Amino acid sequence: MNRRSAIEPALAIGLVVAGISMVAPSRADDKDDFQPLFNGKDLQGWEATQPELWSVRDGMIIGKQGKNQLKKNTFLAAKGNYTDFVLKVSVRLVRDEGNSGIQFRTRILPDGTARGYQADVAKGFWGLLLEEGSPNRLIIKRPAPEAVKHVKPGEWNDYEITAKRHHITLVLNGIQSVDLEDPAGDLSGVIALQLHVGPAVEVQYKDIKIKVLSREP
Repeated sequence: MNRRSAIEPALAIGLVVAGISMVAPSRADDKDDFQPLFNGKDLQGWEATQPELWSVRDGMIIGKQGKNQLKKNTFLAAKGNYTDFVLKVSVRLVRDEGNSGIQFRTRILPDGTARGYQADVAKGFWGLLLEEGSPNRLIIKRPAPEAVKHVKPGEWNDYEITAKRHHITLVLNGIQSVDLEDPAGDLSGVIALQLHVGPAVEVQYKDIKIKVLSREP
């Protein structure tokens, strides 16, 4: 694998900007050493492979598609590469329908697809660690049953993703779902949000914050 993960220069992607009417409240556990990746107002600093599918409303990033609208998974990526970090994201899958995910240490490829780690956001798959775009490592680690029990269908769920060298942990609603040493994984790349092919979906993201531990692999 290419450990210099990055958005490929050949990918022509548009920057989408939209207004909001109000700002959603922030998580109470935010710390001073976490920096926002999303300003709560627009998509400045983000790039989309299909900008028409993403918008901002009430302090949230909204990803929305109709049934079978997509021919392939599509992504909204924060600009810049990240190596070692702690990422906090609150996410709601409206009506508990459809499929999304939080990409990290990911490459966006010239055809608009992606390759890299994903914390899954879907009924029956919350807390799962997979490798988007991989023919061999679609499922890297299944979630701990205790974490799955604390999923709140159709409501806000809080992810905390820690990547430090080859050590990956996922915490879902305060319960650890994955703790893994993964020497096969990439060490750097972008952070992105996914819309998955198939069923109609509206997914909402807010309070996207990062604490950078290291910028170089």
